[in-house]
Amino acid sequence: MATFDVRDIFTIAMKIEENGQAFYATMAKQQSSEDLRSFFTFLADEESNHQKIFAAMLTRLSNYQPVESAPTDYFAYLQAYVDISIFRPELTQQEVEALRDLPAAINYSLSRESDSILYYHEIKGFLPESDHAQIGKIIEEERRHYVKLSQLAKQLAA
Repeated sequence: MATFDVRDIFTIAMKIEENGQAFYATMAKQQSSEDLRSFFTFLADEESNHQKIFAAMLTRLSNYQPVESAPTDYFAYLQAYVDISIFRPELTQQEVEALRDLPAAINYSLSRESDSILYYHEIKGFLPESDHAQIGKIIEEERRHYVKLSQLAKQLAA
């Protein structure tokens, strides 16, 4: 088994939140409705706050010496999951065009929030016990984002 460095988890989590913030900020700029612009700006701000939380957690681990072992294929799974599932910064032109449609963008956002929740649940077991409550709070916030996006999708469908 290879040595698993928990700091890698925080680096990945920060990238997830950075990409989510950029996506929601772009969505906010595309909205003509002030309510929708505010909604997506709120989500962008939340993602930015999450990134700062993960950065602070990473800073606390600056002197951490990796001792855990984990199957390399499991960490490869986590990395691959993030690379293809969660707020990829490099969307194809076809994907960008499709996301100009608000319902499609909301569905995309719902999937990304769900994927983020799954990732954070997956990594929790690798994190120090002292960080579990903070990760739990982030998971709860991501769930609230999911609920708000679901409500918006229902409003638009009505």
